[in-house]
Amino acid sequence: MRGQVLGNGAIVTLMTDLQVETDANVMLAIQNDLRTQYVHTVQSCKLLRCYIQPGLQRPICRSAAGLALLAQQSPRHIRKLLNVGQIAEIMHRLVDERLKA
Repeated sequence: MRGQVLGNGAIVTLMTDLQVETDANVMLAIQNDLRTQYVHTVQSCKLLRCYIQPGLQRPICRSAAGLALLAQQSPRHIRKLLNVGQIAEIMHRLVDERLKA
């Protein structure tokens, strides 16, 4: 799957350029059902940094990348995920905030 998402390397080049410009970790993540899956990372050179291994999956509601992915979903889609009964309480708050806005 990694090769399908990263294609000819243009995304990796863009991520590398962004890392050089910001000196921060740059991560590419996708939604994989109710999880966030990290596809590619470009690590910062700083001593103190978070290392995320490509392929790692985390519950979608427990990471900034997951919340960013959910923020792009419609309230209806998020409600559908909630109805499955597999999302933590933070998801309920996220849906409430989105519906109030």
